[in-house]
Amino acid sequence: MGPGPAGKLLIRSQDSDLIAMSADGSQRTVLAPEVRNYNSHSVCGERYLLFDSYNGSESQLMRSDLDGSNMTKLVDRVAESECSPDGKWLVYRSSVQSVDKIYRLPVEGGTPTELATAAGGGDSLISPDGKFIAYTYEEGSPVPAVKIATIPAEGGAPLRVLETPSGFQSLRWSPDGKAFQYVLTRSGAGNVWEQSLSGGDPHQVTHFTSGLMFDFCWSQDGKQMLLSRGDRISDVVLISKFR
Repeated sequence: MGPGPAGKLLIRSQDSDLIAMSADGSQRTVLAPEVRNYNSHSVCGERYLLFDSYNGSESQLMRSDLDGSNMTKLVDRVAESECSPDGKWLVYRSSVQSVDKIYRLPVEGGTPTELATAAGGGDSLISPDGKFIAYTYEEGSPVPAVKIATIPAEGGAPLRVLETPSGFQSLRWSPDGKAFQYVLTRSGAGNVWEQSLSGGDPHQVTHFTSGLMFDFCWSQDGKQMLLSRGDRISDVVLISKFR
């Protein structure tokens, strides 16, 4: 789920189709039907879509036109990519021999630039102004803590490192670039919480009293929050008389 081209939304169906649709759910169009088993998708400027697509043996970073045509492979062994606000470059994570690294790559392709090493996998996010990159990594043992580091967009040592609460998911920059936001489930309800880059305690942004939140994002102008909410239903089954 996320903002799409021409003011539309991009959603992933249960059948793994990428669908562009209007905010009211109308005018649905399936994009790039040949791309399956992808981990993420995003709009890259006014020309491209990006996909992290699993081909059966490894994930590949794929680029297409906004209508899903002209599919091009950019790089192999990719997890989680994101395009810069100006649509000229992107960041992605890659794991080689169990070592996770973060790279920067021109959207037209070329030679990637290594920016950081980030143990444990996770998110890599470009700030709304394109000046910084935030990424999560694990540190400590036997139970590692997940932390958020912020570096310059060109790479370099972390400018700041923040702790994260247990169970957080769906890390995002706030629209103004002054905080991080993520989903936390507390007292049985999922909500968006915000952590200022300057530190301090996180505070709650949404105030749902029930239900789970699976994902969220902001519209490209930062004026609307898009939410994916619902519940999970499970049953306990008794199996007896084994042979």
